[in-house]
Amino acid sequence: MKKTIKLFLTILMIVVLLTLPTIALADGAQEVAAPAANGVDLLIQYGVQVAATLLLTLIGVLGTYVTLQLGKNTNLKNINDAQKELIRSAKITVGELQQTLVGDLKAANSDGKLTKQEIAQLRTKLVDKTVEKLSAPAYALLSAASVDINAMILGIGDSWINKLKNGGEDVTEHAA
Repeated sequence: MKKTIKLFLTILMIVVLLTLPTIALADGAQEVAAPAANGVDLLIQYGVQVAATLLLTLIGVLGTYVTLQLGKNTNLKNINDAQKELIRSAKITVGELQQTLVGDLKAANSDGKLTKQEIAQLRTKLVDKTVEKLSAPAYALLSAASVDINAMILGIGDSWINKLKNGGEDVTEHAA
């Protein structure tokens, strides 16, 4: 919906920018038709009109460019907010999995460690539960921005687990 509105406004702005100079030149042509004007005066008048039209067009193009750049900055802010939401959701999910599953799985093994298969299952659950917690707009925005959501979740999860194990610095807060 927003893309359609932006496209419509862009096309409308282009049409206005193309018709405005044409109307300005058409109005100026009636004034030039004075019988006392010589050839040099006419060339100067046409030159000034063309320069004015080019200046108006340049101002319109510059305005369109600035508008598009502001739109990009808004999109980047939204993507950053969606990434922060993903990071929070992944951290919460890691904590939930630690409390509900990891302790029991470790206790069931004689060496007190998780097997590779259990780790793979936990990683799959981490991705699934984090995506469930993520809002639909945030998921759609990250997908549209070509973010590998699964890899990001797994990276956040691994980082958070290492932080919990080592009691060290949270490296995901610097990424946010």
